[in-house]
Amino acid sequence: MAITFVQQKKRQQILVFVVAGMAIITLFVLWFGFFSSAPREASSSFSLPSPREVSIDFGVFENPVFQELGNPFAPVEIPAKTEKANPFIRLNF
Repeated sequence: MAITFVQQKKRQQILVFVVAGMAIITLFVLWFGFFSSAPREASSSFSLPSPREVSIDFGVFENPVFQELGNPFAPVEIPAKTEKANPFIRLNF
């Protein structure tokens, strides 16, 4: 029996070291990630170029080839009642 208690104590010591190591790593990441020096401001000399003007040619819609295309979707027919029983209805016998 003494061997099992020693093994449990050894396992517990290893677990304490692992948890302490994880806590130290977490504190290290938080300290250098959040509490380090303030973020530097971006250089104000950088400016975005002004957007170019966009022109759309709607003459494509007047093309006879486009006019011949028609409706690409077939009409959807709604099926009649299927007369299938609902499998989720609870039957009370």
